[in-house]
Amino acid sequence: MFFLPLVLGSLAIVFPFLALMLLLAFCGKNGSQCISNPTKSISPFFIVPIILLILVYRTDNLMLASDALYGVGLAVMFFLISIKRNVHINDAITRTALLIIAYGLWRSILFGDVLDKTFDSAISSLQKNFVMFKTESLGVNTVKYMHLLMPAIWTVQQILALMIGFVLFEKNVGIVQGIRKFALPKYFSIILLAILPLYFWDNSFIFFVNALLSLCMLPMLQGLIVLVDRTFSIVPNRMLAGIVLAIILLNIISYLFIVLLGLADQWLDFRKINNGGISA
Repeated sequence: MFFLPLVLGSLAIVFPFLALMLLLAFCGKNGSQCISNPTKSISPFFIVPIILLILVYRTDNLMLASDALYGVGLAVMFFLISIKRNVHINDAITRTALLIIAYGLWRSILFGDVLDKTFDSAISSLQKNFVMFKTESLGVNTVKYMHLLMPAIWTVQQILALMIGFVLFEKNVGIVQGIRKFALPKYFSIILLAILPLYFWDNSFIFFVNALLSLCMLPMLQGLIVLVDRTFSIVPNRMLAGIVLAIILLNIISYLFIVLLGLADQWLDFRKINNGGISA
């Protein structure tokens, strides 16, 4: 119980995406212990990030340690504590994702200079190998948008890691069809509406876009689950259903409709699961 969380704490400094998935899988494997005493079970995870924070105090190291602590360790601990307190799995996932989004946006403000330097270094290396990113308008615009959307890119990948990790968690714990019954609580729509005024405030448009894209990841995942469920229910042949899904997902515009499908499912409950939750 001690060694693996310690290793995952080291991994989270470099690969928070992978560490989040594996830490949730570990918690699922040791479900009863991790849920009954989350703090004790995963406390070794925090040792290496805290040591890095104390001994090597540089801004870039501070960001790496912060990503491991807030983006992985505290997120998983929050998830486990929510389950321990008998919060529905749907609510636990949603709240954990909101915590990750809040940290991701705060991260972009606090470590903006470090992120800019890291991005510029990566783009310089890319431009040496691919001239199109330096000369052609498409490449230049791609670089520009990637830079503006850095906060959302980080939070989206961590939310994806959270969902994949939950699949591993539920498999080990024995939750029946947990991910297939995932549904956002209705208060999520209120949160989406609450950020809309940011669109009209000066100097907050980029923050608004990143917050909106990060939040939309959740209804997109719910919409995708609904789409898969309905497609396999309507199309009897599994291979044909897979082809239909592939055609839909290859169209970038379809993701907008998938997000809307996820938002609609909050209220219309297309899968007839009562939207309440999945008990742990």
